[in-house]
Parts: sequence; C-alpha cells; structure tokens
Amino acid sequence: MTLQEAIESVLPGLRAEARARMTSTATVRRLTGRMVQDEDNGLEVPEWEDVYTGPFRYVGGSTKRVDIAGVEFQEATGRADFPHDTTDLADGDLIEVTAGEWAGTTLHIVEAVKGDQRTARRVPVVEVPRPEEWA
Repeated sequence: MTLQEAIESVLPGLRAEARARMTSTATVRRLTGRMVQDEDNGLEVPEWEDVYTGPFRYVGGSTKRVDIAGVEFQEATGRADFPHDTTDLADGDLIEVTAGEWAGTTLHIVEAVKGDQRTARRVPVVEVPRPEEWA
C-alpha cells in the first residue's frame, strides 16, 4: 500500500472524528453589496446573505503585534473549524456563533484558506462587534 493509499483509507474516519468535535453551530454571512430598507426604522442598511449554516468549532488562538501608523498593539486571532468540504467561505465573511459555548459571538474570517487531504477546513478569525443591522 502506498502512502497516498494509506492516507485515503484513514481520511474518512479522521474527518468524521473532526466533525464530531464540532458541537457548536454557526451561520456565515456575506455582504451582497446591495442596500435594503430596514423594516424597523426605514433606514437603508447593507444586505447580508447567509452562505453557510451548520457545524462549527471555535478554537482560541494567539496574539500578534500589529503596527498601524507607528502605533503598535496586540491583535488576538483564533481559528474557526468547519467540515472539510465547506467550500463557500470567503475573506471578510462574518460568522455568527448560533449555538455552543460562545453563542452570540461574531467573528471575521481573516483568510478563507483551503487545503486538500484535511480533516477540517480551518480558517483564521478575529472577534468583531455584531453588525447593527443584524436583527
């Protein structure tokens, strides 16, 4: 058995194990570029579309130094894990954690990185305030 055949034989089981650890759920939303009228106050607000709803896992990350215009500060990054076959993520999408330990948290996808032969789709995220137009 070649190494590739060995990987392919165990990968489905490892993916199932990774998915079983995703005990939270989330909705990923993306700006459409259109404005819509808010029914509550009549104001024009950005329109968001749901691009993913399902299993999810939020993993705390690390901090890094960021320099903006000569001012240095620490930025905390985490990781969002989705099932390996989640294909509809993009840089800048927002994640609303809808169930689990961190329900109500909003995260920004820094980079919707991809990879093959992975057990999960892991993307770097930062916590952000919830957009006001989300009901």
